[in-house]
Amino acid sequence: MIDLIHFGLAYLQNGSAREAAEMFGKVVALQPENPLARYYLAVLSANDGHLDRAVAELEKIISSYPGFAGSYYYLARIYVSQKRYKEARHMYKACLQRDPDYEDAQKRLGELDEFLARIFPL
Repeated sequence: MIDLIHFGLAYLQNGSAREAAEMFGKVVALQPENPLARYYLAVLSANDGHLDRAVAELEKIISSYPGFAGSYYYLARIYVSQKRYKEARHMYKACLQRDPDYEDAQKRLGELDEFLARIFPL
């Protein structure tokens, strides 16, 4: 299973989204509850513009695997793209509660807070 995930990641890094989705799909077919494969399928769905599908899948992963910080992070990114800033902020904070060293989440939360401070000054 790990090999299929590694192949999927390699395809993803090389810009071969279709092949990556096939690899992650094979993992999910063999292990339907595999959070990492499901996460990457959600990311690929979001990248294809299927945000509702990605949000639904990420919410399911969070429900089943609440310790998986990446799901909170990517859900926050989707929420920002949808201008759902309060929910995005909550998801970035939830991500950092699970992984305080998640640097990109720290950075993006800071950027979101700066943006919100400009829009809604005290």
